[in-house]
Amino acid sequence: MSILVISGTNRKGSATLEISKKLCSILTKMNVEHNFVNLEDFTELLSEQAPYKELDPNSELVKFQDLKLIPSEKFIFVIPEYNGSFPGFLKWWIDTFSIRKSAETYKFKKVALIGISDGINGNVRGIDHFMAICRYLKMIIYPSFVYFPSIVKVLDLWDENPKNAKRLETLIEEFRAF
Repeated sequence: MSILVISGTNRKGSATLEISKKLCSILTKMNVEHNFVNLEDFTELLSEQAPYKELDPNSELVKFQDLKLIPSEKFIFVIPEYNGSFPGFLKWWIDTFSIRKSAETYKFKKVALIGISDGINGNVRGIDHFMAICRYLKMIIYPSFVYFPSIVKVLDLWDENPKNAKRLETLIEEFRAF
């Protein structure tokens, strides 16, 4: 079973990236096969790609899709709240890979979602919006979610509050069985 962890923003130095790295560290400790995608790495690649245009068969995007996305059986998206929803860059990233081999990339793949926000709701609304896209792509959504509201405080107190890491461990254990 291969899980792909996706840090759902291209914003540099984001809390999303920090939580994604913590998640990957826990996956490693639990001996769970996984890969990691940081959307920061796609900023230039996507800026060169015209939206909704066929991908160049020799492009880095095609190589990534064939080597990382298609073979992954499950995805864990870590998604920050942007303007009451999720980042537009994440939508653009999803759309880019839905043009070529959409079914192989997304259809019937299992998805777990982690929402983060500076505010008090942990991106509940953004996760709901993102689930609609997953459903459209015929992805199977794991029914439990992890939300991290007040993410700056959560990260500042991470080592002092082992409950946060335990929440991720529980998600991983349950998602593996899903």
